[in-house]
Amino acid sequence: MKKSLAVVLFSVSLPGLADAQAKPPASTTAPATAAVKYGANAAAGRTFTHDGVKLSIKVTGMMLVEPHIDVKALETITAPTLVLAAEDVIRDEHTIDIFHHLPNSQMAIFPNATHMIPYDDPATFNATVERFLRTPFVKRERIKDTMTSLEKMKAS
Repeated sequence: MKKSLAVVLFSVSLPGLADAQAKPPASTTAPATAAVKYGANAAAGRTFTHDGVKLSIKVTGMMLVEPHIDVKALETITAPTLVLAAEDVIRDEHTIDIFHHLPNSQMAIFPNATHMIPYDDPATFNATVERFLRTPFVKRERIKDTMTSLEKMKAS
């Protein structure tokens, strides 16, 4: 049986957006008001143009109302899928709804993290994704498997 991997991205990485909107560092003689600098991008010498700021605000605003996904469409994805979330602007109901409608999904929620966890804590993010990719997927029978685990725990 051929293995397949579904990769579904429901968000836009703001560092990626910054790279797409990046401008060369301003020379020392250029007026500082020509661009707005942000955190790590400022340290890397990258700047946002005014249009880049508007775009980043729009993308951030989308995170409050997205995703607009037909759950019936999600139910057709049969490949093992890892649903990742953080405690940030994405509503928990969206993440859980996606998880419940993907028949072979696993979910990982990063506590005390933001949507920027791949950037902020790459070790934790990468370890989670690596474990998912390395470990063969087994569809759990939640009640049956819980009872089996309880019996094993009682026996030990």
